[in-house]
Amino acid sequence: MDSLIAQLPRPQPYSTLYVDMDSFFASVEQFYMPELRGKPVGVATGRSQGASIIAASVEAKRMGVRGGTKIDTACLMCPGLIIVHNSPNSYRAIHRQIMAILQDTYCMVQAKSIDEAVLKIPHYAQNREPVFTLIKAIKKQLYSLYNEHIQCSIGVSSNMWLAKMAASYKKPNGTFVIHANKQEFYANLSLLALTGIGYRMKKRMLALGLYTPLDIYTASRLFLRRALGVEGEKWYFRMRGYEVDEHPFKRHQSLSHQITTVPEYPETPAKITTYLIKIAEVLGKRLRDKQLKARSIYLGLYSVDYVYQSKELKKLIEFNDSKILTRYLLLLLKKLTIHAKIKKITVSVSDVTSNWQIDMESYLEKEQSNSLYSGIDTLSEKYHHNLVNSLQTLHSGHIDLERVGFAGDIMRETSALS
Repeated sequence: MDSLIAQLPRPQPYSTLYVDMDSFFASVEQFYMPELRGKPVGVATGRSQGASIIAASVEAKRMGVRGGTKIDTACLMCPGLIIVHNSPNSYRAIHRQIMAILQDTYCMVQAKSIDEAVLKIPHYAQNREPVFTLIKAIKKQLYSLYNEHIQCSIGVSSNMWLAKMAASYKKPNGTFVIHANKQEFYANLSLLALTGIGYRMKKRMLALGLYTPLDIYTASRLFLRRALGVEGEKWYFRMRGYEVDEHPFKRHQSLSHQITTVPEYPETPAKITTYLIKIAEVLGKRLRDKQLKARSIYLGLYSVDYVYQSKELKKLIEFNDSKILTRYLLLLLKKLTIHAKIKKITVSVSDVTSNWQIDMESYLEKEQSNSLYSGIDTLSEKYHHNLVNSLQTLHSGHIDLERVGFAGDIMRETSALS
């Protein structure tokens, strides 16, 4: 760490922008459905009262509804709350449009999630006037596409952590700069308001006598290093504007998908199979979209009694076909013992390559299957929703496993780093 710190360049004001879309999922739903505009909206992955809100509109947030709030609680907090099911393909489509706007600037761009991105400003433009001109241009292009229905908040500082903090400070549709006002900024925050500090880290800070962000900021580098090790030293430099959090994306090594099996935990192979088929469809499409194939596949099951078991197949013939992916998953499932209800399912494909090796013995079968899935992919992209599902999954009712989290593949796709 000492050698790393010695190489850190001095913080440069106006060197980093952080773009954070406001209530992104809910705003996209309102954009596509005009009848929802101006109304409190909660986006959820399930329709039961025990499901949770994953995103709330600006109107719902004003009533105290936040991500993670149970639907029944949210409806009590916000009478008239409209619950809508998430539409992952819509979010991805808008994400790609927004990233195209950002990549058209003179900055290096890196997607941090489906609704956040960081822009590194070149040295010649690291001044207040060109930076605010850039911000104005970004917001103008967003308005030209979505009017006021999809907006963003933008933070400006000398590192991405402070820029992210600044973007969160003036929501919605705000712009905030953290430069020479760091001490004043920290004085108005709580520990949990700092990105990277959760309840566990808060307890550690309190035990050290660090009760506020200002306490951390004014603590010495030596104290933080001795108390928290390397991470403590990072906090010292991070809060002073040094860039210690920059991590370039790596090339594809694997793709994965993890889901929580709500509203009912499956307990038989037949019910688990329903989830596996849909996960295979999701991962298969992601592989085909990226023109990739995998050689290994992994299945992990986490039961309600906290037992985790897994199996893996390696050195397979390259695949990206959802049907073949399903076959491998069912083979792995047979090797596992189902002794309790399953709470989480994790599937990953690895040893990913873009060099295709065709298995001639199953060439015709694969070509026919790929044609089918290509047609399904086209429909899904066109209508921004999963319209076609496997017959084997129909008995389970509505289970949409196409969750939108902060998937690495879409961030790599829409990041332009030099």
